[in-house]
Amino acid sequence: MASPTILILAGKRDGKLDPLAKAAGVTHKCNVPIQGKPLLQWVLEGVRDAWPESAIWVSIHDPALSRISPRSPN
Repeated sequence: MASPTILILAGKRDGKLDPLAKAAGVTHKCNVPIQGKPLLQWVLEGVRDAWPESAIWVSIHDPALSRISPRSPN
């Protein structure tokens, strides 16, 4: 079976700060820290572990937030 191509939607709504992001003091919900790591990193690591050969694409509002590497060691 071929590995799927994975698209993670990690954008935000223009003009409206997510309440969870606001409470955490960050600009994007995907950057909310959970046990020391941003939410997006947890998602990327889970996808990488489940489908290690798959291409992973992240759609995100701010390219600066995409510095998390899904291939980095845990």
